[in-house]
Amino acid sequence: LAGRPVTRYVFCADAAGFGPQHLRNCVLNFGPLIAKLAKAVESHFPEIVGTIIVFNAPAIAEKVFKVVSVLLDPITVAKIEVHSGIPMARFREIMPLETIPREYGGTN
Repeated sequence: LAGRPVTRYVFCADAAGFGPQHLRNCVLNFGPLIAKLAKAVESHFPEIVGTIIVFNAPAIAEKVFKVVSVLLDPITVAKIEVHSGIPMARFREIMPLETIPREYGGTN
């Protein structure tokens, strides 16, 4: 993969470890975090941003995203995915297996 131009940017964030004890912070910070992340990616990499995947997210994060998504550009919202587990099938659809860390089921 080295030496090949970057044509599509995939951002993956592992939200493992968030739990009920983080509920208040999740509600107050997850929405703004996703909004800032989406805006930063769109501002700096608009032509190559592909997908933003937040995985191992608590159920509340998915609900917060649904609420926050109405405040974001619909094109940006379409690029963001929030998953409660490790979406290995989705990872394999959008990136080579050798770029996925072993701890998530890849070969890297």
